[in-house]
Amino acid sequence: MSALAQTPPINMEAVSRIKQAIADGKYPINLDLVSERLMESYIEMKG
Repeated sequence: MSALAQTPPINMEAVSRIKQAIADGKYPINLDLVSERLMESYIEMKG
């Protein structure tokens, strides 16, 4: 419970706006960067 008190609150309005922008195809997503980070995580997990 104390760990939750130390984290910043989540702005659900902003989250909703971002989700809608993604659904509308209006949120820039760098697929190369996402792929790179996924591979890094996989390699780290396997390491």
